[in-house]
Amino acid sequence: MKTAREIVEKIKTSKNHVFTKRGPTGTKLLTLSWQPQKGFRYFKGSRSGGGGIKHQRCTEAEAIELVAKTEATN
Repeated sequence: MKTAREIVEKIKTSKNHVFTKRGPTGTKLLTLSWQPQKGFRYFKGSRSGGGGIKHQRCTEAEAIELVAKTEATN
């Protein structure tokens, strides 16, 4: 099992720079993305229809914390 720090580091080096965590029923719990010029962004949960999802900016430390919390709930 990877640690939250390893997951966040892998996001930076992956091809699409996105990490999505889904719950047992398939609903999105967390989507975390990274852009070289802008840094990390995330949104929690999912909305029916998918429209108007708002990303929040976060630091790398906050991204690690978000991943750790999401991994702990599953």
